[in-house]
Amino acid sequence: MPSYSRRTGLPSSKYAALRQWVDGVEAANDTQPSKKMPERPVLSLFSPIYEDTGRPFPYLILDEVQFVKNQLSKTHQAIKQLPYGAVICASGTILPNQWTDVYGFISFLAGHPFYTEQEFVRVFASRYGNRVRDPPPTKRARLIKFLLAFTIRHPASILHIPDAVYTTVRFDLNAVEEDHVVYFTAKFYEAMRFMKVPGLSAIQTDDDAINAQANAVRAQQWAGHPALFKVISKFVEFLDLVAEAFIRTTKTLAFRFDGTVKEGDRHTTRGAWSNSKSPHPPILVTAGAGGAGMNLQAGNHVVRCERWWTESEEMQADARCHRKNQAKQVRV
Repeated sequence: MPSYSRRTGLPSSKYAALRQWVDGVEAANDTQPSKKMPERPVLSLFSPIYEDTGRPFPYLILDEVQFVKNQLSKTHQAIKQLPYGAVICASGTILPNQWTDVYGFISFLAGHPFYTEQEFVRVFASRYGNRVRDPPPTKRARLIKFLLAFTIRHPASILHIPDAVYTTVRFDLNAVEEDHVVYFTAKFYEAMRFMKVPGLSAIQTDDDAINAQANAVRAQQWAGHPALFKVISKFVEFLDLVAEAFIRTTKTLAFRFDGTVKEGDRHTTRGAWSNSKSPHPPILVTAGAGGAGMNLQAGNHVVRCERWWTESEEMQADARCHRKNQAKQVRV
């Protein structure tokens, strides 16, 4: 039977290793400040030492928490294994898909009665086959009251910044384009109806989901300008065309902030663009690389070249420039 330290309640072997490390640090500080500190005998984040001593991290702060809302992802599950007393989930992004996604945030919290998403849905809504219905008015009010108990919201309206000016460029489709819109939309709804038939979920494949989304995107793309959508399914290729157009027409080399730029170089790129001298070159951004969680207050003109999947994504793209510390009027 293992022995335990009477002082800490730790197994004696763990206590001895930790005590030896502490003594080594104190000795190094007192006698040899330049000497390399001894390595700690535990892994810093997931070590059981925090639970064993009853000293978890007081607070865990998750910024851009919308990226870890998927309860099945390894990142989400790893976060829940961290020893923390309280968690602060910060996000400026509206949930773009289903309202039930909010449970991905709630699952990080303690003190609520919902151990599973199924329990959460059962209280605030109901299911019809494999689908979750939106909450009826009474349950919707109850859901809002529940969320307000632990949510602090700072809307953009409280910011003292100039209003954004929106200009919409419209155009008419020709007969061929209208036919493409009808065709791809019909294909999309056909695939979605197939995917939502009760009892068929067990035989669905990833290809079905990909095809359904691809049809929807094609329908959306064909509702835009024909000169764009020859390459719009690969947004980086579209930015290549825009960059080439700037070079040929204005001799301007645009900055890039997309999948072609390495993660480690993006901060440098953003700083170089923000500090560029007049005439300022444009920065070309894809939704995946910089549609959310990015500060670009140096710019005050935003051009969205096509409709995106949800309105919330478009709002996030506009808010990269129209946000706190913006001194100029933003034109979209």
